[in-house]
Amino acid sequence: GRGVLTPRQLPVVKREWLSPVFDDFKPRNLWSFYNACTEALKMAPPAKIMEKHIQLHDLLAKAVNRSFPPRPVEIQPL
Repeated sequence: GRGVLTPRQLPVVKREWLSPVFDDFKPRNLWSFYNACTEALKMAPPAKIMEKHIQLHDLLAKAVNRSFPPRPVEIQPL
């Protein structure tokens, strides 16, 4: 789906969807699907993991017709 997940991550999504590790995600709803995807995204390269989480969030937010303000991207030095 739209480059968010790789083919190697899809079996993790399927496994988590069919048999979630956490009881909170046993109900079949969008929140459970989101969690299944985030479990799979744990396999993403560290340099890409946050970008992929943001892409997933935006994709699912769009699916439920939610709009969010733009995220700040500038990080202030300490």
